[in-house]
Amino acid sequence: MKFRRQRGFALILLASLIVAGSAWFFVNTLAASANRVAMDRARNGAVLHEAKQALLAYVIQQAALSSEQNPGRFPCPEAAGYFGDMAQEGVAAGTCSLPKIGRLPWKTLGTDKLLDADGEALWYVVSPGWANDGSTLTINSDSVGQLAFDGQLNSTVALIVAPGAPLNVLTSATCNARTQSRRTTNDSGTIVAPDYRDFLECDNASYPADTSFATSGPSGSFNDQIVTITIPEVMPLLEGVVASRIARDVVPQFSSVYSSASWGASSTAPIYPFAAAFQDPTSSDFRGVAGTSQGLLPLHATTCTTMTAGRCDSNPLTPFITWDLSSITATKTGGTATSISASCPSATTTSVLCTITFSRSSCFICSITVSGVALQAKAFNIGMALKTLSTTGLSGLSGTTTLTSPIQTDGSALAKYSSSATYSGGSGGLCGTFFGLSCSGTIANVTMPITIYQDHPFLNPSSSDAWYWFFANKWHHHTFYAVAQSHLPSGTTHNCSTAGDCILVTGATPSTGIRASTTLTGRNLTSAPRAYTGLAGFLDTTENRNGDRTFEQLKVSRTFNDRFVPVSNY
Repeated sequence: MKFRRQRGFALILLASLIVAGSAWFFVNTLAASANRVAMDRARNGAVLHEAKQALLAYVIQQAALSSEQNPGRFPCPEAAGYFGDMAQEGVAAGTCSLPKIGRLPWKTLGTDKLLDADGEALWYVVSPGWANDGSTLTINSDSVGQLAFDGQLNSTVALIVAPGAPLNVLTSATCNARTQSRRTTNDSGTIVAPDYRDFLECDNASYPADTSFATSGPSGSFNDQIVTITIPEVMPLLEGVVASRIARDVVPQFSSVYSSASWGASSTAPIYPFAAAFQDPTSSDFRGVAGTSQGLLPLHATTCTTMTAGRCDSNPLTPFITWDLSSITATKTGGTATSISASCPSATTTSVLCTITFSRSSCFICSITVSGVALQAKAFNIGMALKTLSTTGLSGLSGTTTLTSPIQTDGSALAKYSSSATYSGGSGGLCGTFFGLSCSGTIANVTMPITIYQDHPFLNPSSSDAWYWFFANKWHHHTFYAVAQSHLPSGTTHNCSTAGDCILVTGATPSTGIRASTTLTGRNLTSAPRAYTGLAGFLDTTENRNGDRTFEQLKVSRTFNDRFVPVSNY
């Protein structure tokens, strides 16, 4: 009996040990599994971070290139047809319908082929409006990401996915059933491009692709691990590059418009046009306003094109640049004529057409000459826009002719069509007060069309021009303009150093002696929609909004993103 009791106790003890061992094994198995999941997620996190940094670096590097017409453009995913081609695999497609889901174009980004913890290549999604889809692309500070992520709308520009191991996805509220397959060939052995539904799950695998993505799904049916790229992450980097490109591509054009003797200025005493009144740029015609030294760039164009739409003379009955018919005169520098005048009954606000008459009343034989003849007329609003002079269309004067048009203090310009030739007149008969006759001659049909004022090439660039991107992406909607008072048409010396009214930008280089400046105002930093009822939605500090000649360049941060780019300085 005693032996039997001992044997029973041993069996109980053995059973306890087995249960305890099983529990220990189970717990350790769970711990090991949890550790592996944590390790896999950590590895994926590191790989996703590397891919994100490479993608951002690529986008910003491309944005800095002179050849990039859409700074901030993201690459398309790998072209599906490149899969299995060792030379092309990992290369971005040239165009893609958006939103687009595809494999990360690692070769285009200049990285190794990045793999997740399960040995799978990373996948990549790019938002509408941020990659080349074959239509017009516009990227600027008001652009938003059009991917919804975890229910947050317009939050994401792009995302990168570590797909994990294949799953048997079950039908649920957010999932379509699918047994994921990672086969790379069909039954006949032909290479087939991977289907994103075999790598991404549930909300991330909608077919056709939509703009909604998520970080989680039903247990057992979801293992995507995702990193996003948002507007607050990409835009500060992009705006820094855009400010540099404004300095490189835009400022040289703008700074030289009115800096020659033809306009009554010089390279050391340039004139800058009056600013357009500040308002919502999307509804502005960008016409400069007399006396205005700060606001939007004066970018109004005479000719309407796709590029100048909204800021051009769309109504031919109300052109911005016209002749002042009351200002037409004729002048001379020599000859025997004692008076000269212009008769212009057919002149219009768009074309000066005159007969120049020169006469002499004190003579014996009626023979008369006039030399150094000029037809003059004032054109309105030249100093409120950007124009260049053209001799095309001038006619009526002979010999060597010249065209000058000094800008006046009210922003008008006094065009002078001149000839150095000598003109003769008179009949050869007697003249003088005794006979009651005068001696005269005429120069008929002297024409000066308003089209001598051509839109400066800056206003309507072609795609080959270095500053095309600035207008094509509407960065002029995000550019503030300020001019020293003495360098406006109304200035007397056109030298702010002498006048003591140069623009000052503390914290910038240069900070003093600035004749004119532009400011890239950047994206709206408040959560509220951007408002244009005042400068608060445009410039970030009171100092930059108070209308005086002093501004400040602070460190770019979450509360400040004004970037000053001088146009010209001493």
